[in-house]
Amino acid sequence: MCIGNTKHRKSLCTQEQADSSDRWFRAKVQEAIDSDKPSLPHSEAMARLDRLMEERRRQRIGETATEVLRVLHARQEYP
Repeated sequence: MCIGNTKHRKSLCTQEQADSSDRWFRAKVQEAIDSDKPSLPHSEAMARLDRLMEERRRQRIGETATEVLRVLHARQEYP
């Protein structure tokens, strides 16, 4: 996946890669437009994302705490 241009960073992909990404994105949008699946209201989509982000945040906090305890145990600074 390409990273687009910013004020401080040049594009990290070729024009061919950018065109390919654009075609892929447009195809996905058209696929969603043509789908027979019921639409998902914006508020529900955002609520799902909020739950997912919170779950991931808790996982990271748990992983960080576990790593800190492992280091402290290794240093014999924590029972």
